[in-house]
Amino acid sequence: MAAKSLIIRAVISGSVVVSIITAVTLSIAIPSPVEDAILTIGKAPDASEILVKPRDLQLVCPGGLYRAGGTGGVTLGDFAQVGVAQYVSQFNSTGALRLETGSGVFTAVTNEGPLDSTENASGEGGQGSSLLNASQFQSIRGTTLQGLAATNCQLPSNDIWLVGGETTTGREALLILRNTTAVDSTVSLEIFSGAGQIDAPGLSGIS
Repeated sequence: MAAKSLIIRAVISGSVVVSIITAVTLSIAIPSPVEDAILTIGKAPDASEILVKPRDLQLVCPGGLYRAGGTGGVTLGDFAQVGVAQYVSQFNSTGALRLETGSGVFTAVTNEGPLDSTENASGEGGQGSSLLNASQFQSIRGTTLQGLAATNCQLPSNDIWLVGGETTTGREALLILRNTTAVDSTVSLEIFSGAGQIDAPGLSGIS
């Protein structure tokens, strides 16, 4: 039987490197007619499913209030945390999840393998306020601060928008960043005013 010249296309899965074979000459016996010949090279990989445990649901509270301006309220750059916030939470799991708390951080933890993002191991509702919610409040009375402050505890995020305080002459604002993990974080800030983005030093590479 005469030798046949075939062009073979190689499809490689799971690799960026692709080798192109421009021409390959094989000596094989092909029955007649040629249209009925089926050439099979290799085997396609079987499909696989990988289950990944989602990050534990966590809520973080901002903590106690900060006083600006010093004891008299007129000193620029003088910030101090005053008082202690009180925390309240509601945890609605009756299954495999447990609640870990500490320093205003609430974490719903499971040790029973991968969980669906919308359902926990016991078949209860998924990650959300129906499973865990928390808030803080603080009552304070002083020469420059007086009243009751309260807020919800929030999910940590790597992209947050917030409304800043007034920074006209005689006023200042303080931004508190809190990293609740054991992994170092680096923060970059973008500040916008009514006239557009503000270009200022020290806004990137904050760690």
